[in-house]
Amino acid sequence: MTQHHPLPAASRRVLEVAFKDCFGASEYAGLEDELARQPGVHHAHLDRTRGVAHLEYDPAAVTGEALRTRLHAAGYACACQDCAPSASQPGHPAQAAAAAHAGHEHHPGHDEHGGHGEHAGHGEAIVADMLRRFVVSLILTVPTVLFSPIGEALGFRAAPPFGLDMAWFGLILATPVVWWGG
Repeated sequence: MTQHHPLPAASRRVLEVAFKDCFGASEYAGLEDELARQPGVHHAHLDRTRGVAHLEYDPAAVTGEALRTRLHAAGYACACQDCAPSASQPGHPAQAAAAAHAGHEHHPGHDEHGGHGEHAGHGEAIVADMLRRFVVSLILTVPTVLFSPIGEALGFRAAPPFGLDMAWFGLILATPVVWWGG
């Protein structure tokens, strides 16, 4: 997050910038600071996972169109749109979807928190699957640790079963823990 100089709510706007040509962390390096240093911009927040930046700016000092022009001149292909600022989160746009959803009456298929019940019942299945993976991984991890140098340091001195070398024994037990349990 970059510097933030609060503006009165009436004198601030937010420009949402969706980058079209940035695909990795190296392309975003320093971009948030660069955006915050633009004249008239008071706060910049870059969401690297979505490739979206929110620039809070003073419309008396710079226009959204001028910011768009600067971004395009700097070589950034992006889609920009002006948004009303959020009252609760400075530098971010107001959430129009939340306001629109607030007016909906309760329908079957919606839970009391406003979520959709299309996936009802899947939560229990996911929890059961995660618990099963955890228990099996734990069962496989205990002998891996016991037959390792850690187990030896704790006083457990035994050779792996079936005459296996410790390296192979560890590989056999750790592989499902990493690939299936993880």
